[in-house]
Amino acid sequence: VFTIDLKRKRADDSSFYTVVAYYEDNKRNATYYSDGSDLVGRTVLTNPTSANRRATLQFSYIQCADEADYRCELWYASQENGLINNDTKIMVTG
Repeated sequence: VFTIDLKRKRADDSSFYTVVAYYEDNKRNATYYSDGSDLVGRTVLTNPTSANRRATLQFSYIQCADEADYRCELWYASQENGLINNDTKIMVTG
């Protein structure tokens, strides 16, 4: 059993903040955290399943405030510390 936390760090942030949590095999619906409340209504969250092991955050439109570093942390039920992937930068241009 695991949870995937999607974290975001904007240019003015001192650290990464959890914006979304995903859960294995739809045990719970993916959840927006308060730091991700700006994503509600313009993104779609998809939990990973046994058939498709991807957690997705799909934007219907982006805003300048979306420009940030993003990272995922994978948490297994038996672990105290999460496994962190490489950061991904989303750059907003236009």
